[in-house]
Amino acid sequence: MNVTLTSTYHDTDARLLYMFEDCIPKLRELYGDMSVVVSPLTHESAKRRLIELGVNVQSASENGRGYIYRKALEMGLSSRGEYIHYCDWDRILHWISRYSSELSRVLQGRLDCECLVLERTRGAHRSHHAPLYYSEVPVNRVLTYLLRLNRYRDFLSASFVASKEVVQTIVELSTEPGFGFYGEWPVIVFAKGYKVGFARVRGLEWETPDRFRKEIGVKGYGRWLRGFETSAEWKGRVRIADEIVAGALNAAGKLIHR
Repeated sequence: MNVTLTSTYHDTDARLLYMFEDCIPKLRELYGDMSVVVSPLTHESAKRRLIELGVNVQSASENGRGYIYRKALEMGLSSRGEYIHYCDWDRILHWISRYSSELSRVLQGRLDCECLVLERTRGAHRSHHAPLYYSEVPVNRVLTYLLRLNRYRDFLSASFVASKEVVQTIVELSTEPGFGFYGEWPVIVFAKGYKVGFARVRGLEWETPDRFRKEIGVKGYGRWLRGFETSAEWKGRVRIADEIVAGALNAAGKLIHR
């Protein structure tokens, strides 16, 4: 299938720039087009190098997650691809650098649905720091219940391969300005009756350590990780979880429980 990659990217210190030279040529072998929406605070050197390496780049004028995601999906709609793969830029860099054969299988397989939700394996999800993992599992359970699915599903990698019709529907119906988008888009897809499939992958494991190679080298992984498991981080993740659930409930109220 002819697939376009569309992403969002936030990197104030260009910490992922070192991955571009190796990863972007590999990604180009898999995708017909690649588009990235960069946040207002992303370092200019990272943006410039993306353009030099042939990636379609647009700069976002605001930081809201919903706004930036919709902008990225709109870029995908203007591409030549038959299908659009949304994946955060840091996640896709990690995926192609660690599990390139898995990513290739996902993209080159026969798609027998209109939207393929890319779930994390249990190990991939558990690789994330505790505040993220333990706040996301209950949210996934809420989404599973709202969508009347018969088994637990992971929507919060926020990565999917979908037809342009599905993506157009998400763009047209999505209104959430922030993290609520993560709960809103699955409700939109299911409420509109699209055929949805699921694939579990390892490549969507925690990508954040890629940004902190030097710090991990100095402190060791365990000590570095403890810096991510602060009271402030727990509170922030709980707040995000609440916003995601609110986004899902808002969408369900408008599209399902009318």
